[in-house]
Amino acid sequence: MAIRHCTKRIVALLSSLSALMLIGCINKPTIGRGFHERVVFIGDSITARWDLHGFFDNDFINKGIEGQTAEQIAARFQSDVIDLKPDSVVILAGTNDVRADGDLTVAHDSIAQMVKLASANGIRPIVCTIPPIEDRLATVLSFNAMLKNDPLLQVSCDYYRALTDANGAIIRGVLNDDGIHPSTFGYVRMTVEIIQVLTGQTVAK
Repeated sequence: MAIRHCTKRIVALLSSLSALMLIGCINKPTIGRGFHERVVFIGDSITARWDLHGFFDNDFINKGIEGQTAEQIAARFQSDVIDLKPDSVVILAGTNDVRADGDLTVAHDSIAQMVKLASANGIRPIVCTIPPIEDRLATVLSFNAMLKNDPLLQVSCDYYRALTDANGAIIRGVLNDDGIHPSTFGYVRMTVEIIQVLTGQTVAK
């Protein structure tokens, strides 16, 4: 019994050390000095809870607001994006529309509105698929397909793919216990995805 208890303590200690090492790594700048663009991230709570300064060493601005639908996000696009004159804007919207069983056509049209406004003002729009939601996977897939199939949006950042495996199943540990918001591990994977898009290393399919 004593040996088993000791083993459990060692495993717990190693897990804690691994977590601390991971946090230490992600707190270091990821993109580095070679990327000199101002980027605004606009969205809902998934964006709002993303510690951008812990992941990036650049002029990255977080304009996420908890609980907002795509239409609400679009309503503040002028003040929160256009007026800041960024080089690029990362648009992540639709999660709360899916959660509330809202009209996904309205969500799509709101994202299209943001894309048009950004393009008209010389800002590169980067449209993202929404991450998986444990109890709404079919609806999330349907909405993401709607975004990907619209050539106007030119979806180039696939967060859904970043958080799922080759079979489309949610990767263990990438979401918090609520089944909606990314964990630290999830944000690490999302960071890798957006870095690749911003630096032109890959294009989401």
